[in-house]
Amino acid sequence: MLERRPGHFFSLPTDGERYLPAVNEIFARTPEAVRDMQQREIAEHLLIGVSDDFIWWF
Repeated sequence: MLERRPGHFFSLPTDGERYLPAVNEIFARTPEAVRDMQQREIAEHLLIGVSDDFIWWF
């Protein structure tokens, strides 16, 4: 969630700023995880699913 602050167009609330380093690390490591999952010895045994009621909040 973004919030408006004087002098800024939008910024993260304090709680969002606290988690930003972890989120950045996850995004930075995503290509590595995808490459790893595409390896044959992993891809043959890997099943990833997402619940039908999963909602993206943007």
